[in-house]
Amino acid sequence: GAGGCVGGQMDQDTSGGAGRSEAGAMTDTERMQQMDALACSMRGAEKERLIPALELMVKIASAILEKSADEKVRRIKTSGNAFKKIAIFASLTTLLETSGFVTRKEEGEEVIRFPERASLYLLSEMRSLIQRELRLLKPAVIPAAAASTPVDREMRVFVRGEQQVDAGRFVVPEHFFEVTAGDVRSAAASAAKNNMMMTKTMREAAKPKYKFALIRVRFPDGYIIQGKFRPAEKHRAVKLWVNSCLATPDRAYHLSTMPPVQKITSKQYLDKTLSETDLVPATLLNFFWEDGINDVGPMVSSEVIDKAEILRPDSALIPANEAEKPKWLEKRENSTLRSAGSGSGAAGGGGGREG
Repeated sequence: GAGGCVGGQMDQDTSGGAGRSEAGAMTDTERMQQMDALACSMRGAEKERLIPALELMVKIASAILEKSADEKVRRIKTSGNAFKKIAIFASLTTLLETSGFVTRKEEGEEVIRFPERASLYLLSEMRSLIQRELRLLKPAVIPAAAASTPVDREMRVFVRGEQQVDAGRFVVPEHFFEVTAGDVRSAAASAAKNNMMMTKTMREAAKPKYKFALIRVRFPDGYIIQGKFRPAEKHRAVKLWVNSCLATPDRAYHLSTMPPVQKITSKQYLDKTLSETDLVPATLLNFFWEDGINDVGPMVSSEVIDKAEILRPDSALIPANEAEKPKWLEKRENSTLRSAGSGSGAAGGGGGREG
């Protein structure tokens, strides 16, 4: 099923009793299968109430996994206002019990407790399943606002220097990631500490997620522009950004990925997102005029040319250095200045393209 579900969805109003009576006799494999089905069964619930409940379950599980010896984090009062967020969903209460929690009376009040004998492995698996469901739910509530928020393109303009650098190699900034490589290592270390294997669900939950994407566009005349986008932005946004950089924006062109080639500016791709076409977290696009004629003046505007800096292996991170320019660019600029002073701009521009 969708999102990794291995069983059919269970009815959230009637599953509670079955879960309680059968949990004690189930094997770990059967418990994991039922936990998966219970998590999937919540997908029709009201998102505004379900998301806080799932987030609380993640918080409870994380506290126990991080401080398993602490008696306080293993015990939750069912009468508390916080737990009521979970209690309104019978399937979530059953999910807790299937993962190892037990409900009982302690000092005259009902509590739900994670016993010392319970499996931390199953608890970690439950947390991963809940995190999976949250990833499916949150885009339906949050991204509309996030996608409409303007993003500073943080545009950079590069030209090749004497050192040949592959424009398709990126150093992606750490803040682009929602889950960092350190988080993945931490999850693996936590699993090892508790004598657990990293399950498929746990590995999925720990995969890097990206908040931004770097897009570079390489022009035939040697210039490369770089901009920052959200993964949910469409190819149409990339095209509008490129249009704003061109000296002749009304002229037809297309942008293509490296092989296997996708023309992302064609009609069937314009309304696809960067994530849908695997352009995240970074990609290099090639620019082509549709008429195939490249030797007709500069391709990018003079404002863009003024921002040019040498392309380096770590150019995604280092600040712009406008003082250092390759010799061929200095030659072009000097030629343009000389030709402007003599009134022969066309001849000077043509000579500047050499080298």
